[in-house]
Amino acid sequence: MSNAGTETTTTTTTTTTTTEHHLSFIIDP
Repeated sequence: MSNAGTETTTTTTTTTTTTEHHLSFIIDP
């Protein structure tokens, strides 16, 4: 169960980072 929770947290962090980078690219290409 702990492992499943860790995987979910990692996925969420990765998605957030990717979104921020994508927005950054649009704002400052």
